[in-house]
Formats: sequence, C-alpha cells, structure tokens
Amino acid sequence: SISWLEKAIESFKLNGSSDHFDTGQLYNLIGEVHRLKGDYDEALASYDTALSIYCSLKIENRQKIDMIYGNIGLIYQAQERYSEALAVEEKCLHSRLEYLPS
Repeated sequence: SISWLEKAIESFKLNGSSDHFDTGQLYNLIGEVHRLKGDYDEALASYDTALSIYCSLKIENRQKIDMIYGNIGLIYQAQERYSEALAVEEKCLHSRLEYLPS
C-alpha cells in the first residue's frame, strides 16, 4: 500500500501540487502504515512531512495538524519516550481547546 501512496504523491508533484492538502493526507497515511509495521523512524519522517504541508497551507486545518501531533505522540509512546509523548499530546490538547466552541 505504501507504493501506491508514494505513486499518488509523485502524481501530485508532477502536477505542481506537492504542498496540496491531499498530499499531506497521503504522507499521514504512509506514516500510519509505517507506524503499524513498527517502522517508527519512517513513520516520524512521514508525519513531519505531513505536518510541514498542513502548516504551510493558508486554509484552516487545525484538526489535521492536531491529528498529526496525536500520531507523533503514539510513536513516542511506542518508543517509550514518554516525556516527549506527553509534551506532544499536551500541545495537541491545548490546540484543540482553542478551536472548540465556548
């Protein structure tokens, strides 16, 4: 499944859309596959790329950014890097509290 996702990313790049919202989602999905396989460094690299894309977009995508932070937290937890996992999850929580209705 990773090869199909990577082909989709290449297609976006060929069309000049390497920082498109959907490209960020593809990198997130690649990260998920790597995480489930236990390839944590590969997963973190994919999540970081997705995060960079989402942060660069002008549209409101706070929920996607928070989702990526949550995924990164899961990686740190699986690696027993608990203080880093907690810091990322707290960042995600504070961000979510900002856009929830009062």
